[in-house]
Amino acid sequence: MNDRGENQGYPKPSEWVVKERQASDFGFLDVLAFLIPATSFIEVKIIGRLLGPDMLLAAMIPFLLLLRKHREVELVDRFCRTFIMFAGIWFFGQVITDLIRQTPFEDWSRGWSKILFTMVNFWSLWMLLDGRPRRIVLFSIGLALGDVLTYFFNRSEYAVFYPWKFGYGIAASMSILLLATAIYRQSFSRRMLAFIILGGIGLVNLLMGFRSLGTLLFMTALFLIISSSIKQIDRNFRPLRKLKVAFFIMIVSISGLTAYGLYSTLAEGGFLGEQARDLYETQNQGVYGLLGGGRSEILSSAIAIKDSPILGHGSWAKNCQYTDILIEMKRKLGYVAGAENDDCLIPSHSIIMGAWVEAGILGAFVWVWVGLVTVKVLNSVYQKDVKLAPLVVFYAFALIWNLIFSPFASFMRYTVPFHFVTIIAAIDWIQKENNDSRLRK
Repeated sequence: MNDRGENQGYPKPSEWVVKERQASDFGFLDVLAFLIPATSFIEVKIIGRLLGPDMLLAAMIPFLLLLRKHREVELVDRFCRTFIMFAGIWFFGQVITDLIRQTPFEDWSRGWSKILFTMVNFWSLWMLLDGRPRRIVLFSIGLALGDVLTYFFNRSEYAVFYPWKFGYGIAASMSILLLATAIYRQSFSRRMLAFIILGGIGLVNLLMGFRSLGTLLFMTALFLIISSSIKQIDRNFRPLRKLKVAFFIMIVSISGLTAYGLYSTLAEGGFLGEQARDLYETQNQGVYGLLGGGRSEILSSAIAIKDSPILGHGSWAKNCQYTDILIEMKRKLGYVAGAENDDCLIPSHSIIMGAWVEAGILGAFVWVWVGLVTVKVLNSVYQKDVKLAPLVVFYAFALIWNLIFSPFASFMRYTVPFHFVTIIAAIDWIQKENNDSRLRK
């Protein structure tokens, strides 16, 4: 063995100095990582709605490519290539479906641009953030600032009546989440304070009627508490390592059920206000409980997928048959039926289900794969101390939630790719930590 490390694949000391300097210097790309998401209040209506980050991330591609070439860094790695490949399959499936279904221009132009901007945003974010924790934090701060600016300069009608949920609530919660992340990194003894902060802002969101965000923050806090406890036990009782998968399933289940139980107790008891209790009782009265009442669109989208599982129904698919089916199914299952939407858009309220409804089976591949990778990262986080752990866990839960329960809104063209870029960066951090541990041994 060559003790000097020559020809062993290790960087030379001079390279270490360069990399350390690159990691510490605050540069132009760091500024961009903050400023780009802060422009989310800017909106231009071309075909559909283009937001500031959409335009800036697309414009940044040539500049970022030149920088990457100059630094002689590989443009993409395995996860990046796979995402682009699956997203390309999604786009191909959407084009074929729209041609066969003869989708009108105003619909297919929006459907195709949604996919293309998602791909471009992901690629641009991958190069811009470069897996660096500092830039991921800066982008998160920029997102929070963008939400605040949107509330003041381009607020929606929903933000007027529900300012916390559709206005500044996400920005306030993200600020507290970043504070908890900073505290969590300092020392193990201060982590309980981070857990309390996360639980506190989760409770605030429940009190303000933002159930999904409150639940996700509670799940993040509970996941970190339980996983931290298991890590401590595991250090003293090694046989537990054989039960890693079982413990992971247990942690996620306990986190989700506890958050759900807490919300149910508070809402049913009237602690969240009369409006929250009425909404809870209305959505919880059917056969499938709160999940069926809160995300009933999945019922009709499942029927639409069953009717055309391979081809799909086209971009912004409209068919009054499925809105009628949803109303009838809700009546039969004991829920308040509601009214039919005016444009007869096939309801889905799920990224995976929506892509499958519109583009067929080829549209679902990319999001199923993204979900599996995200679960894999959560499974790794509970076993190891990961950089930005609260932020990574929250983004992982948020990504899974959006894949299953949220429609692909315009701002998700860059927030969903950002969450996934963070997930992939966490994989890289974990691998580097494993390699360093092996070298130390």
